[in-house]
Amino acid sequence: MSIGDRVVLEDAATGEEMCYTIVSSREVNASQGKISNVSPVGKAVLGKEQGRKVEVSTPSGKYTVPHKARGTLEHCCVSHMMRAWV
Repeated sequence: MSIGDRVVLEDAATGEEMCYTIVSSREVNASQGKISNVSPVGKAVLGKEQGRKVEVSTPSGKYTVPHKARGTLEHCCVSHMMRAWV
């Protein structure tokens, strides 16, 4: 995984999935789904192979990164929300 890739985070406590794009520290904007490559999640996933599950501890909780997302950020989020509703 590298800068510009979209990742799906799964909250270890609730199972909720969230989609983010890994960006440089200059482009960070959490409300737009952009997290830094130097954040705990960014550091944990950079350089990892697609499909490899990664566990990350952050100040707000523990997450797993089950896979790299495909398509646009909006498509990523919509597809995961739809899967949760099925």
